[in-house]
Amino acid sequence: MLPKIKSCEENNPINYVDVDYEKRIIYFFGDIDTATTVTTIQALDKLSETGDAIRIIINSNGGDFFESVSIVNKILKVKEKNIVVITEIIGSAFSGAADIFLSGTKREMSKYSLLMFHELQWVEDEESINSHISYAKAVQKMNKKLVTNLLKDTKLTYTKYKRLIIQEYFLDADQALKLNLTHTIN
Repeated sequence: MLPKIKSCEENNPINYVDVDYEKRIIYFFGDIDTATTVTTIQALDKLSETGDAIRIIINSNGGDFFESVSIVNKILKVKEKNIVVITEIIGSAFSGAADIFLSGTKREMSKYSLLMFHELQWVEDEESINSHISYAKAVQKMNKKLVTNLLKDTKLTYTKYKRLIIQEYFLDADQALKLNLTHTIN
C-alpha cells in the first residue's frame, strides 16, 4: 500500500494538492508554492516507481517561477523513464502552471478551460540594481531554454511565443488545439 502524502489544504486552504494512488492521479489546485511543489514532487517520485501512466489534473493561476520549474524538471525526469505523464487542464493553467501543463507527454484541456502565458515578472526587494540585472539575465536565459524545450512538439515557435507574451496571452482550448499546445479537448 502506498503512503498517503498529506495535502497542502491544512497549511493553506487556497492551495491544494492531493494524490489518488490507485488511479495514479495528482490533483493540482491553487498557487504554485513550496508546499504544493514538495507534495507534487513526492507524489511523482512515488508514482514513478512503476511504469504506468500518471495523470496531473491542473487548475492553477500559477505562482513562483522556480517552484514551477522544479515540477517541470521532475516531470521531465519521470518521462525519461518512459512513463507517460498526462497533463489535463480542467479550469486554468496560467503562468508557471502553463509550463507544467506543456511538460506532459499527452496534454488535454476541458472545453471551457484557459491557458495563459506572460512575460517574466519582476519582484521588488532590497537588492542592488546590478544584482537584479544579473538575476534577470540568468532567469531569462534559463526560461528561454525551458520554453524552447516545452514548445518543441507544438506549432508555436519561441519567437512567436515572445511576441505573444508582451502582454498576458490567454488561449481557450480551441486555440490551444490549433497550436498543438493541447492534444485533445474533452
